[in-house]
Amino acid sequence: MNNIIVSNENSLVVSSLNKLGFNPIFSEDISALLPFERKHTDIQCLKIDNTFFVLNSCKQLISELKKLGKEVVETEKSIKKDYPDNVLLNALFINNKLYCKETALDNSVKKYCDKNSIEIINVNQGYTKCSTAVINDCFITADKGIFKALTENGVEGLFVNSGDILLPGTDYGFIGGKSFGLTIAALGFLAASIGGVIYLNYHKRKGDIKIRESVSELNQEKVEEEGEVPMVDSIDKLTLQISLVFVCYAMTYLLMYILGNLVGDALKTTIYGFNFLLGTLSAVIVKEVLKLLRKTNLMHRDYVNNFLLNRIAGFAFDIMIVAGIGAIRVDLIKDYWVVLLILGLVGVLVTFLYIKFVSKKLFKNYEHEQFMVMYGMLTGTASTGVILLREIDPAFETPASENIVYQNFPAILLGFPMMLVAAFCPKSDIATYITMGVIAAYFIVLNIILFRSLIFKKKAKA
Repeated sequence: MNNIIVSNENSLVVSSLNKLGFNPIFSEDISALLPFERKHTDIQCLKIDNTFFVLNSCKQLISELKKLGKEVVETEKSIKKDYPDNVLLNALFINNKLYCKETALDNSVKKYCDKNSIEIINVNQGYTKCSTAVINDCFITADKGIFKALTENGVEGLFVNSGDILLPGTDYGFIGGKSFGLTIAALGFLAASIGGVIYLNYHKRKGDIKIRESVSELNQEKVEEEGEVPMVDSIDKLTLQISLVFVCYAMTYLLMYILGNLVGDALKTTIYGFNFLLGTLSAVIVKEVLKLLRKTNLMHRDYVNNFLLNRIAGFAFDIMIVAGIGAIRVDLIKDYWVVLLILGLVGVLVTFLYIKFVSKKLFKNYEHEQFMVMYGMLTGTASTGVILLREIDPAFETPASENIVYQNFPAILLGFPMMLVAAFCPKSDIATYITMGVIAAYFIVLNIILFRSLIFKKKAKA
């Protein structure tokens, strides 16, 4: 009887293997890994010739293989949750060559390959074996790097689209995608801060704007306005503000959960990615409810304190920036620096020029204030935009500060089509090109709507 190492996750597969005359040896459930990786045989075991390399934590699997008289080598390193420490054995052995991400490969395998004159061929994809199906001496893969490496070494294979391979619990993407996104966000924050300050100083020298030179003194009226609950009461005033923030967060999560289940798995991740829009919507709802309660005398004092909420926002903003930058894995994005720089520079330049044009044409009475808040938000976050705005409009006397809040409602409606195409985009290269065309057409339509008064006014005059 032939033996086969397999997960017991799917009873139908196990039953079918039994009927075909195979003796299933079950992989283990490794709690240290992500749920969808815990029972993957390609993560737990690697077979080279007649030698089995097994994770040192898989004691039961090691015992079963030894009972069958197999030569077993335990890994020197222990597996960990984060990539690339979770792909110690995720390698592909074919035609006396081992294809893998060499820096992630366990030393026990490297020593064996060196001793037995097995060539190790490096590929960027750490999940090499998970990304490839081997049939006799041929293969199927959805990874371009693996496909190139194998075909260059004379192995026949078939390349398929990533959308044709499904793994519950994961989305389309690439290794290091999270760090790539965080790096883009960090570059955006730097562009917002540095570019915003340069813009402010340039227009200050021209005499177009006046930058706030000093912070006004803190007084009792700013901390505790008339009609508010006292600073010291049965419940601390800061506790009340934090509670209101948590109410907004709870509403946001509930909205994301409901919408995510309504649209299905294909769009769920996209919905969660737009959490900031739903968060703004939740905050506005809470604010309007409190106003209504005050107006109907069901609530006799104001519980919202802008001074304390601003302090909470400032603290949360600092934590977000530090945590975001700290989560970047430089080792995972080292192959994408050129792409990162191109995307960053082009993105900043296009954003700067477009927002400058829009502000000049549509917000003539407060052009610089609107530019500051929009540029800061689109390159960094809404908090960055508010910080830049405060330098020239500390009292929020212009409508720019209100625009950044109320623009989220049309943004949700107009942004919904973008959610649909975002889910379609990664299915294939053709899908990506179609998505780019749809976005370009949609951008033109939105600009016609945005500048309708100027466009049709000029046509009328003509």
